[in-house]
Amino acid sequence: MAAKAARQIPIHRQVIYSVVLVVLFILVAEVGLRMYAYYFRTSYERFNYDTGRLELVPGLSHRTEKGYEFRINSKGFVGPEFDEQPLPSVTRIISLGDSCTFTLGLWEIAYPAVTQRIMNARSHSRSVEFINAGIEGYNSEYALSRLRDEIVRYSPRLVTVYIGWNDLMKIDPAHLSATGQYTSLARFIEHSYLMKAMKKVIFVNLRSVVVAPVVEPNIEDAHAYDLFVPKGYQENLESMIVFLQKQNIGVVVFSLPTVVERGMSQEDIRKRGVFFPYFAGTYSIDKFLSLHAAYNRGIRQVAEKFGVPLIDLDKAFEGREKKELFWDTMHPNEAGNRVIAGVLADQLQQLGF
Repeated sequence: MAAKAARQIPIHRQVIYSVVLVVLFILVAEVGLRMYAYYFRTSYERFNYDTGRLELVPGLSHRTEKGYEFRINSKGFVGPEFDEQPLPSVTRIISLGDSCTFTLGLWEIAYPAVTQRIMNARSHSRSVEFINAGIEGYNSEYALSRLRDEIVRYSPRLVTVYIGWNDLMKIDPAHLSATGQYTSLARFIEHSYLMKAMKKVIFVNLRSVVVAPVVEPNIEDAHAYDLFVPKGYQENLESMIVFLQKQNIGVVVFSLPTVVERGMSQEDIRKRGVFFPYFAGTYSIDKFLSLHAAYNRGIRQVAEKFGVPLIDLDKAFEGREKKELFWDTMHPNEAGNRVIAGVLADQLQQLGF
């Protein structure tokens, strides 16, 4: 008995060993999830350690069952090949964005290509070339980085900026400091792939099975984010504008349209493929729309501050049959892309493009 007691591991060592094992598990899980996200999540995205961003795999192309072409060119952009520098007779416009611009890689139905067709059909005296620079999962930080590192290399006359959904959906306002900046916790959550995976499982896959979102009108929820300012997002957007203006490149910013609207039922939410932000505090129609309004309010303020044109897609989709224009919460479908293209073509024509 005495020998057995002597061999017993002291409690403080048991605690240390347990902590070490937990930390090792977390590290292995984090590394494993990063490798999966970087190299195996899709066949068309790979992580570039030099840029610190996911980028599209060049040279991929195939036809879908419906006849649409998925295409990534040799430069890593959605759509056909283009010259390093535009011809003098060509007005080059680059559309910077996330999955709403990427449009599943189906470049022919995405708004950049549709806008190009509309504008070139209207005028025989000039040629407009749109380049689709959308990448799934991009937030405003990644978009700013790509703009600085890559986009300006191709000498666009104008850059359109349609970005913000990944900021809105993945950054909990409750994790921001009083100044609107990231707290240490928010930054850790934003960059930890283990936390991202857990949030997606909990708030996208499991939450809707356990509890339904709140659809009943609530005045307090409808004003939940009236005072919220997404400062980190706005600062990235401002940095894009300042950078482009210094390069003497025009810029147009888009507000964010959504299929979500007040008065939706649980059945409407299911049929329209609505999913909510990846955190606990915004699981109701009114709260979601309040947060959505805060981001669009920020976009409009930035556009006004710098005197740049605003394509107010949020207002452009109002009064339309939204259920026919979106695949889910924020992704316009083929018909939705035609709406965007029509609005964009009209406003660019007014601007002299």
